[in-house]
Amino acid sequence: MTGLLGGFSSKPAGENDARVNQAVDVATKEIKGKHSSSTSISVESVETQVVAGTNYKLRLKASDGDSHTRYEAVVYEELPHAGGKFSLTDLKAIDSPEKV
Repeated sequence: MTGLLGGFSSKPAGENDARVNQAVDVATKEIKGKHSSSTSISVESVETQVVAGTNYKLRLKASDGDSHTRYEAVVYEELPHAGGKFSLTDLKAIDSPEKV
């Protein structure tokens, strides 16, 4: 499905894309800082937005034992001439920890 001009567009969550994987790694590091290092993170959805670089909106599920929390993260990738670095610009829990 195509997004609005200037808006976010969906991307297959299971697609093996090195840049998406790098964005997920940035968000995962922050999430694991809020939980334990043994917390497993799964990707539920990925959306991209082209700006002066790329925004990656990620829906992630953090599972720690028998509970899980869903997060929405936005990771920004600079343009290559600006360094091409990835940085977390927003991270919020979108539901409370739940028992599975």
